[in-house]
Amino acid sequence: MNIKLIFLCVIFLPASVGAAPVITPADLSLVYTGRWDQSNPAQPWAYAKGTSIIANFAGTGLSATFSASSTDYLRIMIDDVVADPAKIQISSGNVSYELAVGLEDSIHKIEIVKETDAGRWTFHGFELEGGALGIEKPPERPPHKLVFYGDSNLAGYSLEHEQNQSGQNLRGSYNGYAGIVSRMLNAEYSNISRSGASINTLHASYDRIDWYTPGSLWNFSNFQPHAVVINIGANDVGRPKKKIKKDYHALLDDMRASYPDAYIMLYNAWGWDYKEPANYIHEVIAERVDDGETNMSFAIFPWLFEQWHGCEYDHSGMAQLLADHLVSVLDSEGDTWTAAATDVMSGYGIDGNVANGGFEKIAPFGGYGWRYYTDTGVSREHAPGAGGAIEGEYYLQLSNGAAVHQPNPVMEGETF
Repeated sequence: MNIKLIFLCVIFLPASVGAAPVITPADLSLVYTGRWDQSNPAQPWAYAKGTSIIANFAGTGLSATFSASSTDYLRIMIDDVVADPAKIQISSGNVSYELAVGLEDSIHKIEIVKETDAGRWTFHGFELEGGALGIEKPPERPPHKLVFYGDSNLAGYSLEHEQNQSGQNLRGSYNGYAGIVSRMLNAEYSNISRSGASINTLHASYDRIDWYTPGSLWNFSNFQPHAVVINIGANDVGRPKKKIKKDYHALLDDMRASYPDAYIMLYNAWGWDYKEPANYIHEVIAERVDDGETNMSFAIFPWLFEQWHGCEYDHSGMAQLLADHLVSVLDSEGDTWTAAATDVMSGYGIDGNVANGGFEKIAPFGGYGWRYYTDTGVSREHAPGAGGAIEGEYYLQLSNGAAVHQPNPVMEGETF
């Protein structure tokens, strides 16, 4: 009896120490969005940017353990506060990262979004801190679903820089147009994109969880969207139009097979070349409509940032145009679609107006909607009262021959 009692004490005593509760990845109160491989529920992993983990929890803070196959970046939102959310870098090895600390002892919501697509990230669980600890009832999923496919534009290349810089720390998904328009339309989304993708390379990888791994096939029945948006073709410039159109049709054939009931659209732009496929995607759609398609269309957004990739305020303009289009084709008596205002400052001039003409607004990364070729001699100055601003409290100061500009699309006879 004594031996058994001692044995039981040795086993039991460590468990009585007040360790922080651990929430495993398999907990049914966690919400995963995007393409995840959950074949091992204890170690779910994802490759695509925009994949996320969302949870409601009780406590004053929490940490999470991740591992990554390469250096990636995660965006952390607490209680749906999107203004200046934290961004952390993760790398190889199972590492615990403090995500929130010093919160009010109550119920909170956390959303963790993968901003980059350098490699896979694997989630190993949460540790909670303080108060009435535990994971609460899961957040409700949005009523609408969207899937996006594309190249570097959709992949958020240089999203946080106005001069086309390529660093992983400057790329993103949350404030790319897929993320912005999904919040505008109250939709859950999936972003399958890769810098440098062509129509054919997208076609080869569209059905994978990991873009580069042929065997990591996605089960399309796990997420059937209301609409599919395809932004691809810029990297095909220079190929014969006939071949490009044939490749579009082959891709759309498989998209329709994968999403039999979804609305499918091509969303392209001019900007890299005067011979962009945007010049004839309307022909591709018209040919499919002639063959019996009824729920397919195209839209074109103006390229307002030279031969550079868009940054956050450009993506906000793309999101506004896309939201308007999707509402126009999806809104019906049985399924209501409305668009909220964008939560990122737009750099697109609308209805003859100059975007952010008084320099009063800034995008989350700090840009104010005007392009420039060099940082030297360009500064946005705060001048409250009679401090020199023509309107509001800010003005743009240029020196040493600096210049800024804001190209806007205009047709003959129109005036800005």
